[in-house]
Amino acid sequence: MATSREQIEELLKHETLSAREIAERLDLLIKDVVEHLVHVRKSVQPPLKFKLIPSHCNHCGFVFRERKRIKTPSKCPRCNSESITEARYKIE
Repeated sequence: MATSREQIEELLKHETLSAREIAERLDLLIKDVVEHLVHVRKSVQPPLKFKLIPSHCNHCGFVFRERKRIKTPSKCPRCNSESITEARYKIE
């Protein structure tokens, strides 16, 4: 039986998903998925790459391009809106 991290890695090889979507599919807590994603990002071996599609603000459109943390930000630094899309992840 595959570990949670192996299952997450396999999902991300086939689809682009948010932490919430991964948690729902694997019946895990979001905070556990975020912890697993940190390790999955470190363990992906070339030629594969871990891709993080950044969150953005639904209010002003600010994109969190420089953000390297896995967890979705809580508010926008530009307009202070809390309406932020979830970051999405992919292994390709």
